[in-house]
Amino acid sequence: MTMPSYAYLGTWGILDFETTGSDPSFDQIIDVGFIQFEGTRVVKRYSTLVRPMSNHAMGLGQGDASVTPAQTQLPLSNFIKALTGISDLALASAPTLPEVSSELLELFAKTPIILAHNASFEESFAKNLLSTTTRPTFVDTIPLAALLFPDRHSLSLESLITDLHIHGCEQHRGLEDSLDLLKVMLVGLQKLNQQTSRREDLLSLISSIYSTREWIYRFLALSSEQVQELAMEIAFEFPPELQSLSTPIAVKNFSSEFSGNNVKTILQDDLFPSSGELESMALKIGQALKNSLFAIIDTETSPGFFSWRKHAYLVPAILYALNNENEQIVLSSHAHKRELASDVASLLHHFPDHLQTVKSATVPNSKQHFCPSLKDALAKALATDHSNLKDAFAFIFQGKSLNIRYRYPELEMLEALVRCRHHLCPQSENGSCSYKQALEECSKARLLISDHQTLYHWPLSKAHALIIDEGHTLEETSSNESKILLDRKDLKTLFQVAALLLPQEHDLLAECEHTLTALDETFKDLFMMMPKFDPQYWNELSVAAAHKEASLSAMTLITLIDALSYQLSALKEKAANNTVLSLPFVVDDYLSLITEIKIAQTGKSTETLCTYKFHSERGFIIESVAIDLGQHNFKQLFEHASSGILISSLIPLYQTSLDWVSGFRYIPQNKKISRPQSVISPKFAEIANKTTLHICHDIPDSGNKEFTAALLRKLSTCLRLGISRNTLFLFSSRFRFDTAREEALTAASTLPLAIQGLSRTSNSNTTIFFAHDNQYEDEVFFPQLRSKEAITILIDKFPDIAYNLQTKSRRDFYQKNYGNEFNEYFWHERIRRLRLKLERILLPLIASAEIKVIIADSRAQNWKGKSLDLVSEQLLPLTVVKSSIAEAL
Repeated sequence: MTMPSYAYLGTWGILDFETTGSDPSFDQIIDVGFIQFEGTRVVKRYSTLVRPMSNHAMGLGQGDASVTPAQTQLPLSNFIKALTGISDLALASAPTLPEVSSELLELFAKTPIILAHNASFEESFAKNLLSTTTRPTFVDTIPLAALLFPDRHSLSLESLITDLHIHGCEQHRGLEDSLDLLKVMLVGLQKLNQQTSRREDLLSLISSIYSTREWIYRFLALSSEQVQELAMEIAFEFPPELQSLSTPIAVKNFSSEFSGNNVKTILQDDLFPSSGELESMALKIGQALKNSLFAIIDTETSPGFFSWRKHAYLVPAILYALNNENEQIVLSSHAHKRELASDVASLLHHFPDHLQTVKSATVPNSKQHFCPSLKDALAKALATDHSNLKDAFAFIFQGKSLNIRYRYPELEMLEALVRCRHHLCPQSENGSCSYKQALEECSKARLLISDHQTLYHWPLSKAHALIIDEGHTLEETSSNESKILLDRKDLKTLFQVAALLLPQEHDLLAECEHTLTALDETFKDLFMMMPKFDPQYWNELSVAAAHKEASLSAMTLITLIDALSYQLSALKEKAANNTVLSLPFVVDDYLSLITEIKIAQTGKSTETLCTYKFHSERGFIIESVAIDLGQHNFKQLFEHASSGILISSLIPLYQTSLDWVSGFRYIPQNKKISRPQSVISPKFAEIANKTTLHICHDIPDSGNKEFTAALLRKLSTCLRLGISRNTLFLFSSRFRFDTAREEALTAASTLPLAIQGLSRTSNSNTTIFFAHDNQYEDEVFFPQLRSKEAITILIDKFPDIAYNLQTKSRRDFYQKNYGNEFNEYFWHERIRRLRLKLERILLPLIASAEIKVIIADSRAQNWKGKSLDLVSEQLLPLTVVKSSIAEAL
């Protein structure tokens, strides 16, 4: 019997804010739409405009009669007016946020679960309204939409609303968008209810991530009748276009034979796009699995291929699992573990024998797994009311979201105290360790789903094969995972937590605080002597370089770090008797870093880079990170595997570099499939023949506040005197995009404009498009750009990577051991990012007759002949020209 809706969902709500901008520390709420439910019944609708006030006015007393609303109201930008349709005049009579805060606070206090699309946005603006006793859990509907609509390329609210025929566009009004978001969710749930097998697989997946008592599981498990109840409450009738939802997806009953012919047969089914590249990629992966080999697989970068390429490794992986019962395969995607698990579940549905022979499971990450026993023990230890940290602790114990560090800086240490230590945890001895239980479930599965970070944090016996998608991201992930940090903030919080857990150790903790204060002063003295010290940014100095100078500050640091090591060891010993809490293990991380520091002080460390960092307001950080990432990745990922497959794009250009970063360099040559040939889409080769790329340097530096105005002035002839071709301005910086957008809207009467985020488009034959480099291709105006024959595309800078001591040490290591660092390590990521961006822009423009791409970057002025030749070589088959903007136009 279906549980009554009231008992099943409880009290929940759906929320949307419209604001003056995207920065919660500066911008303000101007429109609120909130719908509160009890089960499947609407119990309250709340909607109000909110008058934004200047910072000065917000600080004035309520009784200041000399200040009028007209004087203190914060004017809206042209963009927000155009986006929402809200005018300054409409807001003049609206209440201010303090005037509506009590109503909002009451709603939040009575609504433990709140849904929102990109919920971190609403939560960040609501934070100032939330007290320690009224903290609802914000549930982001973007990952829910990814589960409910697994085949969608875009999950933006506007694209969901328009593609599902719910409304012609996103209305950008609080209550209207709240209703439309709920309608999107209802369509997805109704679709899921009509696909019985996929629903079962999805709920099984969700139950392995959440308890079935969790609200998210209950929401996704709503029956068709309950979905209809919700639809009736908001007077929503499913559009006729969605009647196809009642037709269940047919089971394909694919053969489980592990052969190249069967792989091709499956991928030629109408379930997948017709693509020779997809088949070729799948056959290479199948060959590597069958023969226990390691392979780097190159892929296309076109948007259509990107959304389907995961099936090229899922199909051979599933077939291999069906035919090899004693071996496990790990499938890893950079940051889409849940979506990947959903895809696996959907595909397994089409193999008739999978229920009897293959089980898939999502690998838990110990760094993200929080032990109930540790949480209970810590709650008891903090039962006495003697700390303002208690509210933060209590928030974790209620099982709320842990992504709330902006509320409590202490939470990072709290998470460390309750984070699972798997084999080191005393709970693992008596079988009550929840993480160990999750791993035991994984040991029964043949297909394991992971993200890249999790690969470094699971103690299972190594799997037979690893298939790692987005292999170019391994450098960033492995770098973060090899890093050990001693952050001043975290050290301070450790001492606060220790004071709560070990109140009897007053003298020892007083010594710790004294050392911390002395470290603050010494780091300040050390860095203030640096010739290029900048008080606004983080300053960095290698430990070896700091102690090579033998300054008084550096010598004092050695003494203080020795004292800190002694005090932390004593703290660990005092906490050792408390066998439930993991404080000793947290201290172990710091002690291992101090050992690295002492080695680095001698200047003999070759495997790791130790650095001191200092910020005038945020204090110091000591950091250790691996230099030879290849060796690190080989030992962590591939040393014990029989087969490994790394999938990435544009590999042939950066083969040597990727070989090193991934650890493939350390794999015997007879275990590797030969290097891939370049995979360049025939469509891209065709469009490259009619595209010229101009790198233009006659422009201020992109960091200059005058950059955007100067760029628009340079193009004034094109913009003001008549446009003979469509022009796309693509900005990588939000500040530059906002600036250009406002200037364009101010001149809107004279310019035919289409602007990202605004649904309206120009009716002119030629149009100027302004976009931020963030899913701009999903905008409703992009088809209009594709339809034009002559196009100019302007990109505001050449992509960067952070050039710090870590980058320099790896670049030096690479140059010393492998050479040719310009063509490989240092430049490969920058040019790879540019090439991906260009292919994403150009491939949809295949029908255009002529395209000019202009990259405006003042740094190109210093490029000499060889540099430009190397950049040109790596951007083939595009033609690259160094010129002024005037020459490019």
